[in-house]
Amino acid sequence: MAQEPAGRPTSLTGTPATSTELPGAAAADQVLQAAITKLRDRPTAVADISLQADMLNEKFRVVGQYLKATDYRVLLRLTVEGLADAQATTQQICDGTTIYNLSIAYDEQRISSIRLAPLLKALENPDADADFKEAVLTQFGFSGPEALLQGLRKAAEFDLGMKEDDYEGRPVYILRGQWKDRESLGLPAGGPNAQGAARIGFLPPYVPSQVALWVGRDNGWPYKLVMEGKVPSVLKEEPILDPTGRPIAKKPTAVRERPSRLTLTYNLIDREVSPDEFQFRVPENARIDDLTDRVSVAIDAQISELSARRRSQGDGGQNDQIDPLNAPRPDGAPAPSPGAAPAQATPKASVPSEK
Repeated sequence: MAQEPAGRPTSLTGTPATSTELPGAAAADQVLQAAITKLRDRPTAVADISLQADMLNEKFRVVGQYLKATDYRVLLRLTVEGLADAQATTQQICDGTTIYNLSIAYDEQRISSIRLAPLLKALENPDADADFKEAVLTQFGFSGPEALLQGLRKAAEFDLGMKEDDYEGRPVYILRGQWKDRESLGLPAGGPNAQGAARIGFLPPYVPSQVALWVGRDNGWPYKLVMEGKVPSVLKEEPILDPTGRPIAKKPTAVRERPSRLTLTYNLIDREVSPDEFQFRVPENARIDDLTDRVSVAIDAQISELSARRRSQGDGGQNDQIDPLNAPRPDGAPAPSPGAAPAQATPKASVPSEK
């Protein structure tokens, strides 16, 4: 796909683009910006989620449901299927008052809760800028598909073509691109002497570095996302044997490795949302860990750290930004100290949770 002329993109499955063509990565970025705004302004949503994964000769899928309503009510339920030795389920739900996280794996069940009011109060700190607030709320599930699009805007460059088309009867834009650089994939950027983050260059086919996105033209909804590895032909030498089995020569053979492929679909469902769907039903004899105080203290500490960094850089320096792909983590890992690593535009925050 990367070798196709910019004006004639093809799909990841090789289907030629025959619909109306639109130019340039700049136009694709404008489409993503508009889509994010539409998703943020959407008061309710219901969607079925499916992720089909084929990676490193392992196939599995993740299925689930996403619900959104007003007053911070949200539900995300996901189940991993198809792995021979495990099945896991996670559920995050907020009824407008309390956030509950339920995880079940290997027959072990964990439930935690966070009261919403103290979380929002901690974010009222005047030193917490809009980006930090948005990242925290995203971490705790209050951003849905728009967080996916924000991450794609940062990590991928949709410079391989954009067109208008239909997806299951809905008008969409189809955007195609690739990861911007190795850093966006979490890979080394080329060594200590590299100038900035290196372009991707050659990557093995198990790295899904190509991206195709189907996004609604009227509502900004990300109906489908496909990520796939590039498949170069690799020449390997095989021995030529004589009748006695002794090698007498070598011949090159072209080998095409199997690429990884991830297919994510958000099937938007047109129906009303009931408040009863956001009620968390506590399993019998379950123990719930209340993480409210831990989370509030962690948020206060991170806000103080961000404020200290801004002061040290001066008011005219770069503003600290929260990267949606590196939003506050739920694993309780300590946030980096201001002098522990080279200065970055994006501080890696950590908010403990049991999600």
